[in-house]
Amino acid sequence: MEIEPETLNQLVSSWESQQNSHIRFRETRFGIMLDIAEQAFGGDFKGLDVACGPGSLSRRLLDRFPESRVNSVDFDPVLLAIGRNSMSAYGDRVSWIEGDLRKNDWPGELTPGPFDCAMSTTALHWLGADSLRNLYRNIYSVLKEGGIFMNGDHMILEERVDRVHDLVHKANERWSERSFAENKAPNWEQWWSKIRDNEKFNGLLEERARRYSNPDNHNQMVSLNRHIDYLKQAGFRFIDVVWQYSNDRILVAVK
Repeated sequence: MEIEPETLNQLVSSWESQQNSHIRFRETRFGIMLDIAEQAFGGDFKGLDVACGPGSLSRRLLDRFPESRVNSVDFDPVLLAIGRNSMSAYGDRVSWIEGDLRKNDWPGELTPGPFDCAMSTTALHWLGADSLRNLYRNIYSVLKEGGIFMNGDHMILEERVDRVHDLVHKANERWSERSFAENKAPNWEQWWSKIRDNEKFNGLLEERARRYSNPDNHNQMVSLNRHIDYLKQAGFRFIDVVWQYSNDRILVAVK
């Protein structure tokens, strides 16, 4: 599917604006993750963008490290189409992989590995516990020895709603509301409404609805402690939270 350049630019720009208004220190988080990758592997490495969406992390990785390559994996046909079209100038430095991360066949679709690092941002909270445990095993299997996995996402400390969780959640919501208003950014529903208004996306939207029984069930509430446990079960040796703002964290694991 080809998307007109004007429409494409508008969708990518509004996606970035929407995400930046959801996540307070989004660019800081991207920067720290790429700093770690550079420290570990220099500027020439093979990366894996897990649940890449339209390619926000992949684009930043390729721009910062001109010698790097990345496999960008997602199951959302709409976001993949936007990513493929908007990042065509990167040529074969980026390989787009359509794969269901809840299953075990997607690693077979990757370009030959092993990979130096795998990264994910603001995505894995969509996965339930069993799917997440399975995904971490698959990520471990495609990384080289000494390879690194990084997850930048909101991860609650405990799987319960207590006073601290409630305060943090409401404070984040208030900041986000102000940010959307100040930046005139579309929220999640408004962004997808623009997609639905464009008939060229009708087929992809139907496929998206088929793949996701509840596409708006954003947060499966898997705790930080369970993320760490699942990474250990997968075989990762060194695991730590290296950055945090509120419940937004960067979790790093070394194979």
